[in-house]
Amino acid sequence: LSRGDLPEGDDTASLRGMGLLLDGRHVEAAAEVTPALAEAGGDEPSVAALAIAATAAIRSGRTDIARRHADRGLEVKSEDPAGGWMLVELACARWYADLDEGRLDEAEDLATRAHARAIADGRPGTVSLYATWLGIVAARRGRVRTAARWLLEAAAGVAADRFLFTVPLVSELAIALTCLGQTARARSVFGEAGDLRVDGPVTGWSAATRVWLAGAVGHTTEAERIALEAAETAVAYSARLAALHTAVRLGITGAVTDRLLALSTDVPGPVARLYAAHGQALAAQDGNALDDVAERFATAGLVLHAAEAAAQAAVAHRAAGAPGSAGGSASRARAWAEACEGASTPSLAARSVSLWATWWRRWTNS
Repeated sequence: LSRGDLPEGDDTASLRGMGLLLDGRHVEAAAEVTPALAEAGGDEPSVAALAIAATAAIRSGRTDIARRHADRGLEVKSEDPAGGWMLVELACARWYADLDEGRLDEAEDLATRAHARAIADGRPGTVSLYATWLGIVAARRGRVRTAARWLLEAAAGVAADRFLFTVPLVSELAIALTCLGQTARARSVFGEAGDLRVDGPVTGWSAATRVWLAGAVGHTTEAERIALEAAETAVAYSARLAALHTAVRLGITGAVTDRLLALSTDVPGPVARLYAAHGQALAAQDGNALDDVAERFATAGLVLHAAEAAAQAAVAHRAAGAPGSAGGSASRARAWAEACEGASTPSLAARSVSLWATWWRRWTNS
C-alpha cells in the first residue's frame, strides 16, 4: 500500500485512513473509514475503504471483522483478484483471516485459485505473492519441504526490495530451512532481508523467525527476550502470538506463557486459544494436557505443532514417572513428525523422545 495507490483526486476518508494505516495507526485508520462503510458501493473510494478497514482489522487481531469487510469488497469488486491493489489487499485480508483462524483449507484454496489466475494473466509479481501464500500454508501444515519449494519459487520471481511480502517470505523460508537442517543457509537467507521494511499488510512477521533462529542454536535466553519484546512492540496481534508461541515450541515458559495467555483473550478464533493452552500445559509440565493440545493441533491440521506438543508430553510423562504414557506420547510425536517431510526441531530432536518412542514400539509389539 502507498498513498499513490488511491484513486486520483481522492482526499476523502480513504486517503486519510490510508495515511493512518501506513503510519501504523490501524485503530485510527479503521475509525476514519467506518462511516464510509455503511454506504460502500462499487466505486473505487468505497472499495478502498473496505480494503483499509479489512487490513486494519487484521492488524488488530479481529479476523471476524476482517473477513466480513474482505468478503464484501471482493463481492462488489468482482474482477480477477490478481489485478488491482484493492483486490489484492482484500484478498490478503481474507487470506490472513483464514490463516490466523486455522482455516488452512480455505487459505490454501484462495491462494491456489489466485495463483492460477495470476499465471494465466502473466503477472509475475502476483504469481510470487500467491506462491508465498501457498508456501506459508504448507509451513503451517508442517510440510516443510513443500513450503521451502514454494517459497524459493516465489523468491526467484521478484526483486526483494520491491516485493510486498519479502519479510514474510524470507521469515517462513528461514524456519523451513532450519527444520530441514540447513541452519546456516537459513540465517543467510534471513540476513539478506534483515534491513528491509517490506513487511506486507501485517507487520512484525520476522519476530517469530528471530525467536526460532536464536532458540535453534540453544540461545533460549535471547529467544525469550525477543519473544517478550515482540509481544509489546509488534503491530499485528498475529505476529505477537506467533513470536510467543514459537518460544513455547522451544520449551520456554514463565513470562512467555503468561503473556501468551493474556494476549489470547483479546483475539477471536481457536488458534490463539490453542497456543495459550499449549503454553499453560507446558508451564505446568502436565503430560495429559500436552497430549490433549497435541490432538487439537493435529485436528486443526497443524501437524508439526502436534508432533512437538506430543514430544513435550513424553518428557513430562517421563518426569512424572509414567513410562507407559511417555512411550505413547513419543510414538504419536514420531508418527506426526513423519508426516512433516523430514522436519527436525529442538523438541523433536530431544534424545529422550526418540528413546521412549523406540521403547514404546518394542513394548507394544512384544
